[in-house]
Amino acid sequence: GVLTSTKPFSSWAARSSCSTTCRSSVRRSKRLQEFLGLSFIYVTHNQSEAFAMANRVVVMNQGRVEQIGSPLDTYTCPKTHFVAEFVGNNNLFDGEIIEIDSQIITVRCLEGSIDSAQDVMMEK
Repeated sequence: GVLTSTKPFSSWAARSSCSTTCRSSVRRSKRLQEFLGLSFIYVTHNQSEAFAMANRVVVMNQGRVEQIGSPLDTYTCPKTHFVAEFVGNNNLFDGEIIEIDSQIITVRCLEGSIDSAQDVMMEK
């Protein structure tokens, strides 16, 4: 079965930015979901709440799916510029591509040169 809920903890989050009470409810809900073996679909705008509850998150932008993945993958390997901004600008930097070979892209930025596998580079 599937249980859906829209912004289940928004009243607590509005008061206290996901207070101890909210975090406790999130943990209880997650244990209940695991015990019942149900899929829970939570719709929320609260990134902390979503990442705490989810096995998978879906990041949407104006009705379009930008990325589906685990919270860790979404945070550490955003697929689009929008997702990188959504999870925090820590994944963004300005740079210039200076070399591309079959597997590695080299980017020059203020911090120095960065080599990255092509499959983790994203489009802006």
